Amino acid sequence: MATRARDSAPATRRAGRRSSRSSSSRAVVPLGYDFQVFMKALLAAVLLVVPGSACVFGQDDAPRPFGSLVRSIGGDVTRLVTREPAIVLALGGGLAVLAKQQDAGSLRGMTRSHRLEEALDAGDVAGNGYTHAGAAFAVYVLGAATHSPKVENTGADLIEAQAVSGILTLGLKVAVRRTRPNGAHYSFPSGHSSAAFATADVLEQHFGWKAGVPAYIGAAYIGASRIADHQHYLSDVVFGSAIGIASARTLSFAHHGHQVRIAPAATAGGAALVISIIPLPLR
Repeated sequence: MATRARDSAPATRRAGRRSSRSSSSRAVVPLGYDFQVFMKALLAAVLLVVPGSACVFGQDDAPRPFGSLVRSIGGDVTRLVTREPAIVLALGGGLAVLAKQQDAGSLRGMTRSHRLEEALDAGDVAGNGYTHAGAAFAVYVLGAATHSPKVENTGADLIEAQAVSGILTLGLKVAVRRTRPNGAHYSFPSGHSSAAFATADVLEQHFGWKAGVPAYIGAAYIGASRIADHQHYLSDVVFGSAIGIASARTLSFAHHGHQVRIAPAATAGGAALVISIIPLPLR
C-alpha cells in the first residue's frame, strides 16, 4: 500500500544536500530549544494515545489466511471514525495545529548542525513505506512458514496497519498538496512518520513495552530525520504520527472494548492530565 508519493526523496537531491554539507562552513551547534519543542510534541502525542497496559490481540491462536486479511482492510478503514482512532486523530490534529507555530523554528533547529543531520540520515530508509510494508509481509510469511500463529498474526496486523495508514496518508497528501521545505510536493502528512508509528503501535500492542519503547523511539527518530532532511515540517510529522497510531488502533478496536482513564500528573513546569485508552477483552 506504500507509494512513491508518500515520502520519496530523489537520490540526486539527497546527494546534493550531502555535497553542500561538505563545502559549507556552518558550525556544528548543540541541540537547541527548537529540537526540544519537537521532541516534547512527539512525546505528548505518544503519552496521550498509547494504552496504559499492553493490548494482546485475542486472535493469536488462530491463523489468518491472506485472503481474509485483504478483505478486512476495508473494514479497518471504516473504523477510523470509531471512538479510539477518532480520538487519536483529533488529538493529533490539535497537536499539529500547535506544532505549526514551530514549523519554521524546528526546521532551523534541525538543519543547522551537520552532525545531527548525518546522525539522522538512516531515517530515510528506515521510515520508508516500502521498508515497513516489506517487513510486515516478511513477518507474516515467516509465521505462516513456521506454523506460528503468534508471528503470523503479528505480521497480519502489521500489514493491515500499514495499509490503513498508507490509504489515509496518501489521500491527505493528494488532497492537501502542501509544499515541502525543499520545494517538492505532498508534504502533509509525513508518510515516514505514519508508517513508523503504525509499526510501533502494533508491536506495543502485541508484545508490550519491551518492544513498544524501542519502536516508539525509533519512530521518533524517523520523524526527526524527515525534518532534518528538509522533507517535512514539524506539523507534518506530528499528524503523520497520529495517523500511524490511529491506523493500528482500528485493529484493536475490532476485537476489544475500551476504557478511558484520566488522571492528573505532576510535571517540571506544573501539572498535566494523562489520558489512557485501555483496550479490554470483550465479555
